[in-house]
Amino acid sequence: MIFGLYVLVGMLSGFLSGLLGIGGGLVIVPCLVFIFSHFDVIASKQLMHLVLGTSLANSVVNLIVSSREHHKHQAIRWPVFLAMAPGGIIGGLILGPSLVLVLKSHYLQIIFGVFCLLIGLYMLKAPKKAQLQERMPGKYILSLYALVAGSLSTMLGIAGGVMIGSILNYHQMDPRKVVGTTAITGLIIALPGTIGLMLVGLHQPGLPHWSTGYIYWPAFLGIVLPSFFMAPLGAKLAHNLPVQTLKRIFAALVFVVGLKMLI
Repeated sequence: MIFGLYVLVGMLSGFLSGLLGIGGGLVIVPCLVFIFSHFDVIASKQLMHLVLGTSLANSVVNLIVSSREHHKHQAIRWPVFLAMAPGGIIGGLILGPSLVLVLKSHYLQIIFGVFCLLIGLYMLKAPKKAQLQERMPGKYILSLYALVAGSLSTMLGIAGGVMIGSILNYHQMDPRKVVGTTAITGLIIALPGTIGLMLVGLHQPGLPHWSTGYIYWPAFLGIVLPSFFMAPLGAKLAHNLPVQTLKRIFAALVFVVGLKMLI
């Protein structure tokens, strides 16, 4: 039964990863919190840590598939990605895992929920802006953005898609290119973040069998296989939906997830 739940989570997270350019962590994290706690996979003291690591590992695969599909549609702004890459790598590999190691599981869950509520409210309540010409900042500011997003995202078990997407929208990037650029930028946050969480958790006591650091492989395999096939479907749909619809789906998703995590 538990493996079947992982498969369902994988199908949903993979589809949304392709559709919205996110790693799927906004779906995977609350679902794994429920599954791990309900089936007593790990003690509550380290529950959130194992959830975050496993979520990020799955996000890597989702974002590889999603980025490939968006690249086919020429929906990635490569200069923006290259400017953000250094900050994203440092934040994901070093700063984010360090924060996870020092914070208690309960606090991580509260931070995740509050973050989702704030982002969801911002995107739902923000007044519609007239389409202006893109005004992207310099490469050092973009790298700083990615450093902050990478650190916080790894701490939350997500690939930074919500933060990166919000930043690019704020600077008036074409919404369809936002999705693709967010996906590839999230990948260089999620991959170092996964490695970092694996390393900081290697010698922690009380972790379940079949885990390496804070990566729980049974959950990873159950989620990653269906998500691999669902991400391309979501990416194709993203290029056929109205832009405003994509924004509303994105905002509603993060708001509901945040509320659920706090409750």
